[in-house]
Amino acid sequence: MKNKNIKNRCPAFRPARMAAVAAALSFTAASVLTGCHGDAKFEPEQLGELTIEGGDYISGQPYLVTLKDAADIKAKIGTLSKVNPVTGEEAGEFEWFYTVPLHYFTDYSIDYEKIGTINEKFTAVSIHGNEFSYSREIKQSDPYFADLWYIYNIGQNPFGVVNPPLKKVDLNLIPAWRTVHDGKLVSGEGVNIAVLDLAADINHEDLMDRVYTPARQIPGSEVFVNTGLSFEKTKESQTYTHGTAVAGIVAATAGNGLGGRGVAYKANITSLKGTNEKDEVGKMSVFLSYVLKAGGFKIITNSMGNDFDTEDDPATYELFNELYEQNIAFIHSMGNEFAERGGDDAVNKLKKYYVTTCSLFDTDCEFKQTDERARHPYVINVGSLDSLGVHADYSSTGSNLWITATAGHRGYRNGADNSDNSAGIVSPLSSYKWTSLGYTSEIGAPWMDSEDKQYYTQGMSGTSAATPMVSGAAALAYQVKPDMTVSQLRYLLAKTARNDRTMNSLKLEINKVESDLIYDKPIVYDYGWQDNAAGMRFSNYYGFGVVDAGELVKAAQKCSDDPVCVAMASPSETYTSTNESPCRYGEREPGENNIVCTFSGFKNSDEQGKVLGEDQITIDAVTFDFFGFAYDADKQVYSTCKKLASSAIEELLEGVSYANAVLQIEMISPSGTVSLVKPIYANWGYGNVLNKKYDDDEDDDDSESTSFQMSTSSFYLEKFRDDPEHPFTIRIKTACNIDLKNLNKYMKVSVFGRK
Repeated sequence: MKNKNIKNRCPAFRPARMAAVAAALSFTAASVLTGCHGDAKFEPEQLGELTIEGGDYISGQPYLVTLKDAADIKAKIGTLSKVNPVTGEEAGEFEWFYTVPLHYFTDYSIDYEKIGTINEKFTAVSIHGNEFSYSREIKQSDPYFADLWYIYNIGQNPFGVVNPPLKKVDLNLIPAWRTVHDGKLVSGEGVNIAVLDLAADINHEDLMDRVYTPARQIPGSEVFVNTGLSFEKTKESQTYTHGTAVAGIVAATAGNGLGGRGVAYKANITSLKGTNEKDEVGKMSVFLSYVLKAGGFKIITNSMGNDFDTEDDPATYELFNELYEQNIAFIHSMGNEFAERGGDDAVNKLKKYYVTTCSLFDTDCEFKQTDERARHPYVINVGSLDSLGVHADYSSTGSNLWITATAGHRGYRNGADNSDNSAGIVSPLSSYKWTSLGYTSEIGAPWMDSEDKQYYTQGMSGTSAATPMVSGAAALAYQVKPDMTVSQLRYLLAKTARNDRTMNSLKLEINKVESDLIYDKPIVYDYGWQDNAAGMRFSNYYGFGVVDAGELVKAAQKCSDDPVCVAMASPSETYTSTNESPCRYGEREPGENNIVCTFSGFKNSDEQGKVLGEDQITIDAVTFDFFGFAYDADKQVYSTCKKLASSAIEELLEGVSYANAVLQIEMISPSGTVSLVKPIYANWGYGNVLNKKYDDDEDDDDSESTSFQMSTSSFYLEKFRDDPEHPFTIRIKTACNIDLKNLNKYMKVSVFGRK
């Protein structure tokens, strides 16, 4: 049924739309006549027809202009050359290569109509010196490209939203696409991306040409690799179009006369059918193992994750280590729970007992270091920027965030309050019309003004949309530097990101109070933007800032000229603290416990315990092992904390939820940079993993032990040596008593870096 639908539909509209592009190249010509000597009769000089073939003025792909008997030709807007500026090829007789200069776009001065159409004036000079003028209407062939504000933003508002996009808030993609590398424009060509999401509709008109199936067959993978999406499954819920939208943002085909285009519009995509349903194939380890075995992938883009409950799977954590070692970047959505308010939840009962104090102070309501994807130090976690150039009010924050990208908001929604909405993302939706699927969310949306648009949406948003933006930009960087390591990609993203000093809309103030509701003391809820000791500017809201695709590609090309980038070609070394009992109680009052942990004796885990000592390393990543964190249920003072010892499940859940929410964790580097790892009032559903009692017998060799690494990006590129006078420090503030003995049993800091 799926294939029949495609075959019946595509021939009906594809030639018509492509013919419209060709018909747009209509022209008029006028000649300047000259006379002849004496009484001889003459005919007015004529030139041949001016033709324009191929090309794409958005990406900079040159058009071939032909005009017989012309000696020279100039254009009002574009430029013409006898040499192809991309390939170096020389034009033939009466031929020129035509391109539109980059500044035409970077000035951000053109209007909406001129994004999709250029009205060009050509002036030709004949071999006899006569001038001829021609008018041409040149269209780029992706009909919805002008609506992709996240690629090129002039403040266009075809969506009819109350708050139009803010001009220049985009990915700065066109300069990246205009970059020439090895005789080709940068488009992500040759880069293979695994889209780990709900199954993508690989028969969608804007995706079918980008689908890639690895040659190496892995037994069992047929149930999740490029499975496509049936009409019946798509009709169940619009949720099932999520993977299609993500894939389209990454790599929708350009120049095919259909839809828009992806960030890396010539990259190859492989759909890996992930799921949140427990009865289907869905284990992260299955997908990571497949990518590692199949080979050929540079990027995994993953717009899924745990929004509250916490998982701990050491085997999966080790697979993430292997991805790093094989230089496969895992790019992951941070989450959309900044303003989450909890409530009844069949999966995680702790959500019923959400502490909603976060809403009073405009702080993040959920802590997002929930599973291996969120906590692994080399996963690139992505946050969202809306079309107004500010932190999207849903986008989760944290010390593990790396980068932010444009993702928009909900767009127009049928039946919703649209009085304060802003633009969403235009992306592929399904190979079936959404009206045939029974979807109603976009009925009446101003953007939905034609039948063809029913295969697309104007309402994709969330960190799910931001993540494929970054993955696409990374694919462009991989094209110009195919041997790029994950460490190099992270560095180049951080180095070229735009922060509050280059984008005024990103300004943040320190969020603090002099007297907190719970602790009745000064509390910092967020530190805003901070410069660490290496000069890297970071915030929990934006990571290192907003991705700049143009600067990223440029920096990737010049990596060999950057000593830091060159050094990151080698894997990082890991140094782990070895001092016993690093944590102790600091100030203690009824209802408040302050624990201070300091770390020393760092040894290399890969070189038979080589001591770091006076040697200095440049920090690539920092984690600490929080596996031993647990509440001492029988030694509580505060009334709500006493519920941790209750045998009544409802009271116990309430106690755990409260204790987790009012917990605050800060980490301080030896250079004095403060990282807010776990903010107060950020709800954290880790009861199933950490909130357990352990055997107090330290001599019991049969007791099970593992690790639970949590990470921070704040200390990136700082210098570190093992100096007891300037140690790594962790400060824990909690209303409920902690099992300090068990915390000390596991608590360690690991520093990843290079000498």
